[in-house]
Amino acid sequence: MINIDKFVMKKIIGIIPEIKNEKPITKVITKDLSVFIIDKNIRIVLKSLAKYFEIDLKLTKLYSKTLTKVSNSLVLPFDKDNIFIPFNLRKVTNSNDIASGYFNIDYIKDIYKLNGQAVLILKGDMEIKLKQNMKTAIKHMKEGEIVKRHYKSYPIRVYSGEDYKGFERMKFDIASKDDIYMLTNEILVINKLINSF
Repeated sequence: MINIDKFVMKKIIGIIPEIKNEKPITKVITKDLSVFIIDKNIRIVLKSLAKYFEIDLKLTKLYSKTLTKVSNSLVLPFDKDNIFIPFNLRKVTNSNDIASGYFNIDYIKDIYKLNGQAVLILKGDMEIKLKQNMKTAIKHMKEGEIVKRHYKSYPIRVYSGEDYKGFERMKFDIASKDDIYMLTNEILVINKLINSF
């Protein structure tokens, strides 16, 4: 089991999958730009984070998918201060490999183009070369902004464990007029955000 607490307390800003000696490892970058190596693949690290934040990762992905209308490379909102955007970092080595890293939206300073590829600049001026073009990188940033904006207005309730049945029942609750009014306003805000790019 991964002791994820120490990384969360130092504020995770990046989670990067790598291959070392033909085995998957994960680099975790914290706010002070320290880099930690975890001898587990990124799936296990993301599951450990979900467990730490007490969320259901599958339902969280479904929430993100519903908001952004994309089916892969989904933004992962663990809580309001830990919303992670996926960016492709390398070529996949096999069908089980994950080549995307996840970066905290609040710590992404900029993206620029270098030799046809996008480069991510984190706060503290750490640069991460991406294996995708600027158009795709900017698209992922927009998706992250949509999820962040929505999450701040309507924090999601995606629970794990015993609360799952309660969450399932909540899906069938009837929306009030106030709920519909707030949702309509949020849709208009998201629509303006999408059209501004």
